[in-house]
Amino acid sequence: MTPPEAKIKPRKISAIWFVPFLALVVGGLMLTNHYMSKGPEIRISMADAEGIVPGKTKIKSLSVDIGIVQNVAFNQDFSGVVITALIDKEARALLREDSQFWAVRPRIGASGISGIGTLLSGVHIELSPGEGKPGRRTFDGMMDIPVTPGTANGMRISLVSESVGALSNADPVLHRGYRVGRIESASFDMNIRQFRYQVFIESPYHELLNTSIRFWKASGITVQADTEGLALSTESLESVISGGVAFDLPERSRPGESVQDGHEYELFASRRDAEEQPFTYYTQYLLLFNESVRGLERGAPVEYRGMQVGSVSDISFEYLPEEVTLGSEQIPIPVLIRLDAARLGWEDSAESRQLLETDLVKRVDAGLRGSLATANLLTGSLYVSFDFFENAEPGFVRVLGDYLALPTISTGLSEIEKKIGEILTTFEALPIEESVEDARNAIAKLESTLGSADEIFEKLNAMLNDETVATLPSTLTDSITQLKVALQGFSPNSKLYQDIGDSIEQLKSAIEAFEGFAQKIENRPSSLIFSKPAKPDPEPKKPSK
Repeated sequence: MTPPEAKIKPRKISAIWFVPFLALVVGGLMLTNHYMSKGPEIRISMADAEGIVPGKTKIKSLSVDIGIVQNVAFNQDFSGVVITALIDKEARALLREDSQFWAVRPRIGASGISGIGTLLSGVHIELSPGEGKPGRRTFDGMMDIPVTPGTANGMRISLVSESVGALSNADPVLHRGYRVGRIESASFDMNIRQFRYQVFIESPYHELLNTSIRFWKASGITVQADTEGLALSTESLESVISGGVAFDLPERSRPGESVQDGHEYELFASRRDAEEQPFTYYTQYLLLFNESVRGLERGAPVEYRGMQVGSVSDISFEYLPEEVTLGSEQIPIPVLIRLDAARLGWEDSAESRQLLETDLVKRVDAGLRGSLATANLLTGSLYVSFDFFENAEPGFVRVLGDYLALPTISTGLSEIEKKIGEILTTFEALPIEESVEDARNAIAKLESTLGSADEIFEKLNAMLNDETVATLPSTLTDSITQLKVALQGFSPNSKLYQDIGDSIEQLKSAIEAFEGFAQKIENRPSSLIFSKPAKPDPEPKKPSK
C-alpha cells in the first residue's frame, strides 16, 4: 500500500506585512514630494561672512523671504568664504546668469544711509534678479549694494584720464546739473598710469551721448573772475559734497555721431579744459624750431592769421629720432601740435581730418610755414603762428619718427629779444640819478632867477607908474617946441641952427624909442629876460576820418 501523497498548500502572506510596505510607499512619496517641492541649492562666494549665521540669515528679494543660509565654509585658498543657501521653489526663476547677490548691512557713505532695518533684524542677503539665461547655481556675491541694478536700462561707457582722480563708486554723473547716471567702478592702471572709470548713463538720457560730448570732473563749486566781477556756480549739492562727473556739448560744437555701449571718452579736469579741446577728430604734427621756445607752454594756441586752429600738445626731445639728436650739430626744439579740422569750418569727422592732411601738403608747397610769435610782451608768453611767406625757402612735409613734420621759418624773434635786452642794458648804465640831481639844481637856480626877475619887474613897474616918468615925454615935447620958437630968429643956413636942429631930431628919436620900450615893457615884462616870445604849446590834432 502506497502512502498517500503529501499536498503542499501555498502559504498566505500575512496582512501584517502590508503595514511596513504601506509605510515604505508613503515614505517614498513623502520624500519625493519633499525633493520635488524643495528649491534649488546655490553657492555664493564672498570676501567674508560678517553677520551671516547658518539657519538664521535669510535670502531676500524686494524684501520678500525666498531662501535661507544653510552653511558657511572657507573656499579652497582661504581667501574668502562660500555660502550655501537653499532657495524656495517659487523663486527658482530668479536665478539667472546675471543675477546679483550682496550682503545688506547698515552703512553710512557719500551716497547716503542704507541698511538701517538690519540693526534689529540682522544681516540678510539680497537677490537682484537678472534677465539672462536661467539655471545658474554658483554666484560671486558683493559686499555692498550694487551701484546699478542688473535690470536697469541705459548705456555703459568708460572714462579715462591721466590726472583726474578722487572719484569713487556711486558718484553722480550730471548733465546741466541734473543727475542722469553714476560711476559704477573706479580703478588705476599701474602699467600705463591711467585712471579708468566705468559709468552708467540711465535711459533715456543715454541718447544725449555722441562723439562730440565732453566729460569733466564736477568739483561742485566754480569761481570765475572777469571784468564784471566774481561769478560763483555749482553743479549740484550732491557734487559739492561728494564730487562727480558732468558732461555736455561744448559751445560752437555740433552733435557728432552716435556711440555704442562701451564707448571710451577722455575725462578732463574742469569744464574750461573740456571747452579748450571741443573737437574729437584732430591730427598731430611736429614743428622743429632753431630758436628758443622759452615762454611756449602746453595748451598755447596755434593760430592762422589770428584765428585759432589748434593748440600745443607737448614740447620734448623724445619726439626726435636718435639720428637727429646725435648726428646734428644744431639740435632743433621739437614742438608737438594738434590741428582741429572743425576749427577750419569743416565737420568734426574722420573725413574732415583726412581732408586736412591732404590740404596741408598743398598749402606747404604754396609757402605755408609755422613760426613763433609773442602773445604778451610783459609775460614773454609765445604761441605758434601759421602764415604764407612768399620768399620762404622750399619746404615739404616729411615723416619724422611717429609724426609728420611741417616746415618752420624764423621770424627773427630771438634777434629782437637780443636787441631789446641790449637797449635795456644801455639804459640801466645811464647816470640817471646824477642827471636827475643836476636837473633839480638847475630848477632851483631857475626858480631863484625868476624870483629876482619878479623883483625887477616890480621896481620897473613902479618906475613906469611914477608921475615924473609919466610926464617926461610931454615935458620934453614942450621944451622942444619952445626951442624951435627961439630958433626962429636964426638963419637956417647958419651952422648953429643946423647943429641945434640935428640935436632936436636925435632927441625926438630917442623919445619915440623910449615910448616904444616903455609900451613893450608894460605889455610883456618877460622881454627883459627872454628876447623872443615863447612858442605856443602844441595842440593835439583830431584824427582824420
